Amino acid sequence: MHKALDCWIVIWIIFDHAPDTHYKKAQVLIAAIIPGPHKPKNMDSVLFPSLYHLAALQHEGLPIWDASRNQLFIMKPFLALATVDGPAMAYLNGLVGHHGKSGCRLYCPVTGWHKPGGSHYHPALLKPHNYDVKGCNHNDISYANLSSCSLETYYHNLHYLMASPNKSKYKK
Repeated sequence: MHKALDCWIVIWIIFDHAPDTHYKKAQVLIAAIIPGPHKPKNMDSVLFPSLYHLAALQHEGLPIWDASRNQLFIMKPFLALATVDGPAMAYLNGLVGHHGKSGCRLYCPVTGWHKPGGSHYHPALLKPHNYDVKGCNHNDISYANLSSCSLETYYHNLHYLMASPNKSKYKK
């Protein structure tokens, strides 16, 4: 929090090797280094070139020479997974951050709680004892009743977002 500088690193890990070797230095490729001191404003502009290149390789194939067989073969790479730490997840999936009112990664309806006067929400299923904060004073959330977001809820929220009359309402 009190660092003078910060940087973000985007890496590709090649999993097309034996499990004991795919985390070795030769199979970990640096895709981008985003210098600080501030967070990137538009992560898509950083990720797009790498993902566009991957899409082109998936479509056209990547010619690779196999010296052991003395032949050329075409590899079709794929994106196995994309993952980040908690704070960066909002940049990857476009949802609210881990301190947001609905900070779930899977767009679920779990609403968090915050301290009186605070702005950081904390996701928890059980309501804190003696808790009465306006705007997030809901009851406990039962683990058994958790479900993913419905398609109707997603489209309702998408319509609300797209109907925003200005930038501040859009961000809110």
